[in-house]
Amino acid sequence: MTVPSLFALSLKPTNGMTQMNTSLKMIAAVVFTFTAVAPAEDNQPVVIQWKTLAPAESAQYRDPFAKLSRQQLQRLGFVVRIQNLIAVEKISPDGESAVEAAKIAGQLKKQGVDIPWLMAQREHVTLLREKQEQTVTNSIAKKFYDKRVKLTGFAVPLKTVGGRITEFYLVPSFATCSHSSAPPANEVVYVSTESGIVINGRRSSVTVVGKVTAKQTIRFIPSAAGPKKITAAYVIVPEQAEVIALAE
Repeated sequence: MTVPSLFALSLKPTNGMTQMNTSLKMIAAVVFTFTAVAPAEDNQPVVIQWKTLAPAESAQYRDPFAKLSRQQLQRLGFVVRIQNLIAVEKISPDGESAVEAAKIAGQLKKQGVDIPWLMAQREHVTLLREKQEQTVTNSIAKKFYDKRVKLTGFAVPLKTVGGRITEFYLVPSFATCSHSSAPPANEVVYVSTESGIVINGRRSSVTVVGKVTAKQTIRFIPSAAGPKKITAAYVIVPEQAEVIALAE
């Protein structure tokens, strides 16, 4: 009896083999379709939260102001501002504001707040904070180096052209926009867009999609006490910026 060779069998497929080949083709088609769709899913922007950009553990230096309450910080700020105005002869040392500042300074002293020492430490603390924040932001931005990110916050307008905001700071909350003191740099993102955005409502949020990098940007914005310096630790180069009006 002649036994057919394997080569001969391969040239004469049975019905079962034909069905198997058809099944393999169908599987291959499904795999190809899935592979073609997958990159589109991978291209979706990564939604990031503000706590990712400004982790709580970022304050690793010894900050002498950290032990003060919010009220003490506000009162200290008032005293220092009045003292500076007196020093440059903008107000009288016997005026109402000067008397009020002296009174508050005495109360803070009784609470253990050493104003002269804190003011001497302020520049040192500022340098430490900036150096530490820069280290953290560089590390965070590196994680998102090749990714598209999506971040939602509120806009602090910096430049307007033809009724459209072309430069703005993105901050985590509406309260940050009007807060008396500048927010931490790692809670501020600088955004510049040629097309610009229009804020329809006072409390409208803004969602930005683009690439994030660690780059310091400094701007001055108007405030009741005069121009306020705000530093952004991040920059997002936007692909798109969407404004969502919230209920007043």
